[in-house]
Amino acid sequence: MPLRDLLVIAGAVPDALLFESVTIGRQPSAVVLETGIEPTVRDWPRPDRQFLFYALDIPDFRAGLKKWFALHTRVSPALQYLAESINEDKYSHARLLSVASTLETYHRSLYDAAWRRTYKRKNPNKKTRGPFLLERITHLQRISGVPEGITGFSEARRQLFVASRNHFAHLNEPRYGYSIDQDVYDNAIPSIARGVALVHACVMRRLGFTARQTKERIELIHGHLVISARGPRRRLGIGATATLGLTDQLVSGVYPELPRRRGSLPDRRVEGRQMDSRCLQERDR
Repeated sequence: MPLRDLLVIAGAVPDALLFESVTIGRQPSAVVLETGIEPTVRDWPRPDRQFLFYALDIPDFRAGLKKWFALHTRVSPALQYLAESINEDKYSHARLLSVASTLETYHRSLYDAAWRRTYKRKNPNKKTRGPFLLERITHLQRISGVPEGITGFSEARRQLFVASRNHFAHLNEPRYGYSIDQDVYDNAIPSIARGVALVHACVMRRLGFTARQTKERIELIHGHLVISARGPRRRLGIGATATLGLTDQLVSGVYPELPRRRGSLPDRRVEGRQMDSRCLQERDR
């Protein structure tokens, strides 16, 4: 259901509707179709656990809701799958695929025709084609108005995201020079987080938030993804690495285990819900 999906995506935590009200005017009855998901009791987040935005933050609440329902219809069912993956409350291969599908469907539903026209204008002698996933994500990153230094989606990390998606979907060797174990699996969690940050930026702009408002909220919620002012270190040789600290928005208690092709990820424990003092080594080769 669209409203539940909005609450889940904006909160980035599992949630469900506990009360539903149907306005039927003068009609004596109404039929409500539900998915059958049972609401579960959960603790409310701590006061310092920020949501992406609150109802009062939306510039025009009534217009914003109308835009959301229209967006939900056009991008369906990608937003439902994304909300369901968040409600599963775990990080997995399926969640990365869900985020990738959401970004791909979002772009195809809203910007595919414009992208094809631009491609044809810039390449008059080539046959018109649709954009690849990497080109879709790059386009969304550009038009979101949020710098890639805030979403963490630099060129190298977009390539890593696509390489991870292709491996999990087709079980093939990653492209762009990345390895399965040391790149795709070891960076699956931050890859998911970067994809979600871009989804958040796109949704906020669609609801009427300005580029500045969106940038401020993304930086507040996804600040752990920020790339340093010097930019990511990439393609500096085999040993070039960058570090990324993970906050409790990504992990709580134990890092999820993503089964590898050989073996599994080690059990990395963190202290409470504070920022992880260890850094996940990321190869931006």
